[in-house]
Amino acid sequence: MALFKHLALCLLLTLAAAEDDLKCYGADCEVPHYMDDTEQCSGLECESKETLLAMISHYQKEKHDEYLAPLTKPIRDESAVRNFLNEVAVTGDLAATVSPQCSICSQPGLCNSGQCVPDARFPWQYFYCVCPDYASGRFCQNEIKCKDNSCGKNADCYVANHQLNCICKPGYTARRNGRDCDMKVQQACMSGDPHYVTYDGLRFDYQGTCPYVFSQPCTTLPAPYLWYSVRAKNELPGKGYHISQVSEVEVDLHNLTIHVDGRSKTALVNGVQVLTPWYFPNKNTWTVRVRFSGSTFTIENDQGVVVTFTTYNSLCVQVPDIPEFNGATTLCGLAGNIDGKKLDDVVNKNGSVLAIKSSRQPENNNHADFMKTEDTWITDKFLILRPGQENCINGQTLDNNTNCVSTSISLAQSCADVATASQTCYPIQQAEMGLGTFGACQGLGNDTLEDFYYNCIYDICRNPAFKCTEFTYFLQYCQLALPQVAMNQNWRAQINCPLACPLNAHPSTCTSSCPSTCAEPFPEYCDQGCVDGCECDPGYVIDNTVTGSIKCIRLDQCGCVDSDGNAHRPGKPWVTQNCTIYHECQNGTMWSDYRPCSDDGSCVLNSIDMQCKCNNGYRGDGYNCTDINECVETPGICGHGQCVNTPGSYHCTCDDFWLGDNCNTYKPRRHCADLYVYWGVRESGVNSINPPFVLPQRAKFAPMNVYCDMTTNGGGYTLMSSDTADLNTNKTFQDYLIGFGNPATQSVWLGLEFIHQLTTYQPQNLRLNLFRCASNGRPSLTTDCTYPTFSVLDSTTQYSVVIREACTGSEADEHYYQDGWARWDLTQNGPKFSTWDIEAQTTIPPTLRAKMEGDAIYYTCSKSNFNTGWWYVEDQLCGAANLNGVRYTCPVIPVENERYLRWAEGTLGQSWMYLRPVGFPKYDTNM
Repeated sequence: MALFKHLALCLLLTLAAAEDDLKCYGADCEVPHYMDDTEQCSGLECESKETLLAMISHYQKEKHDEYLAPLTKPIRDESAVRNFLNEVAVTGDLAATVSPQCSICSQPGLCNSGQCVPDARFPWQYFYCVCPDYASGRFCQNEIKCKDNSCGKNADCYVANHQLNCICKPGYTARRNGRDCDMKVQQACMSGDPHYVTYDGLRFDYQGTCPYVFSQPCTTLPAPYLWYSVRAKNELPGKGYHISQVSEVEVDLHNLTIHVDGRSKTALVNGVQVLTPWYFPNKNTWTVRVRFSGSTFTIENDQGVVVTFTTYNSLCVQVPDIPEFNGATTLCGLAGNIDGKKLDDVVNKNGSVLAIKSSRQPENNNHADFMKTEDTWITDKFLILRPGQENCINGQTLDNNTNCVSTSISLAQSCADVATASQTCYPIQQAEMGLGTFGACQGLGNDTLEDFYYNCIYDICRNPAFKCTEFTYFLQYCQLALPQVAMNQNWRAQINCPLACPLNAHPSTCTSSCPSTCAEPFPEYCDQGCVDGCECDPGYVIDNTVTGSIKCIRLDQCGCVDSDGNAHRPGKPWVTQNCTIYHECQNGTMWSDYRPCSDDGSCVLNSIDMQCKCNNGYRGDGYNCTDINECVETPGICGHGQCVNTPGSYHCTCDDFWLGDNCNTYKPRRHCADLYVYWGVRESGVNSINPPFVLPQRAKFAPMNVYCDMTTNGGGYTLMSSDTADLNTNKTFQDYLIGFGNPATQSVWLGLEFIHQLTTYQPQNLRLNLFRCASNGRPSLTTDCTYPTFSVLDSTTQYSVVIREACTGSEADEHYYQDGWARWDLTQNGPKFSTWDIEAQTTIPPTLRAKMEGDAIYYTCSKSNFNTGWWYVEDQLCGAANLNGVRYTCPVIPVENERYLRWAEGTLGQSWMYLRPVGFPKYDTNM
């Protein structure tokens, strides 16, 4: 048995992934996932599928025979039996007298009309019942037989698989929860590589791998029927193939999108993986239902739209055959319309009909037009499960290779294996005469059998490995069409198509389409015929909480279903009613408890379901949440700042000039240079800064408006002083200390304290823009002059100016040997700032009295300059400049020009004074 388990593991590696939590797929998910189809192998895992299947089938048959006839091999090791009895606390004396064949089945009547079989490993604890076909239930307690009223109108009744089977006659179906098969239906299908049959019976082949619309209303259906849409995607079976097969299906019903992936056997609703059976809104009043049996997914709504997708590459859509669905322009897509006319089923998405002459397409002379028309139904509305899936090939491109070829020869060659493919498919042709492996399918009729035969040749010619898939689909189609006809039990052995089933399961030619599952154990009624496949061994049921493959477990190992009929896995709790009711599966039954979320938690709806989750800043399971001290657990979380823990959060007190939740962004706003470098301001104008020092009537970092020149000489200049008239007149020393004016009009004085603080905080240079009016035939002139360093001392020096170097620039070229302002000893601090209200009379030095008119021996600079404040050089008759002087309007130059705006002892029409950090733009140590 160890070898059997190893072989099964090699073939069913995907089962391991099935135990993972349900996931959300697609762009709308909180955390989107993608399917991983990476294949890896080692040892037996690298053997071919056919080899593994043959080996598994051999060992499985031995195992199944042992299950069905356990009492023919009585236990002979009496010491082992006595040891077992001792373990279950049977006294030694009693154990010595107990027959080795005794087990829990020694009790009479456990299985009623069936046979009791003890578990091979635990014969005193577990047993199962092998029921006759006419009995059902865990203990074979229910007798089943067809009666006159067992099934409804237009339904055939028979007993099989311990179930009463009520199968609608071909062309009919039952309405939701109805007994009578009173609704006529039409069906469109596709299968194989792939072959399509429209509702009206047109047959064609289409290989495109892009998602396409298979069937949907062209516009809307008449009330009360609602919109539906069935989309599909084909895929190439491998590299080098020019044929494809359907691999994914997407269905829109009742504003839900159900996506089924054939490769992983996974169902998703609105991108979220779900377990089957799945009902919306619940089992009793469902309007949408998703079921999975064997290898077949069935998706249906309450209005008769049924989509059947088998994971071995077939898809059928069944709709009511009623006036609301009939008409040439009612249904659209590759499945065509329902109007009884085959030749109008090839319709472009724009509504134009392709003229065709044959009921089998494409014809030899219309391949390009046919494929081009069908390609118009390619759609972008399709969930992407795998990276790169959007890189598809349309039907026109794939149709370039029209010859049947073997995979072992060049695609450019014609098909040399038609004869071999025909011989392989011959058992289907034999059925026309009621002979051979599939002779029981003669009732399908010659037309249907011929279609299957030629489709088989087509498919196997292109992909010989498709043989068993082709025969399996054919047999299951036959079984569903002829539900009461017994099929050949040995067909797989006769054509060498062994079937490998998982542990605790075995192959069966007539597996119930409504098998016993954890969600619905031992169903006594089935509305679909049996099909060839795997069925669980007696005593086991299908674990419907596992996706990807069939898994058979004991009933006591099952999960449970909720009040809506939806399945849940054992050990996977879930919540309802805004997370206040907690549920989990215990011994196969749903157990519930009132368990609200923590006060520090919340009920959240993630991509999958509701759950209690601790709020941000707390940790725990959502029911018990404790505060996270981020300041302790995450050193440095505040970067350039101090961390302060708060309940459920924290906050950072950032160091100066650092911003952001975690103080990781250096963004000072001390002056216009910062705005240029750190904030990307490039336009000149008024901006708000935050000086990093205390100013009169202004707190530290309080906003302050300034005018910025962001274009001249690289930008970053802060306007310190300028005027258009007499702004500076009659201002007191306190006015000059605080500052005044309007930056928006460029008539402003920033204030002595601000200038002192800024030039002390960070070395600044001072740029002067000087303008002279046109005079005596000379044109107007604009020059500039920059002092490399400029600072103002504090109030104890009456804000004395400090300039260490003469200015340079176009203005300095005119006064190379004598600065236009700074004519004092530049190794010393310069003059103090004076205003009319604090200045004292100054005695005129004897050496300068000759320059004064009359007999004056005293002078006052500010009063002599219309009460404007400036750094007057008192021992130089107020100095050579006053850039705060009163402005005048060109070209009228006043007679007493020495009292107006002056520079280099001459008159100016206008001036501007700008500050910018030394070394701009690389002036900051934090850069």
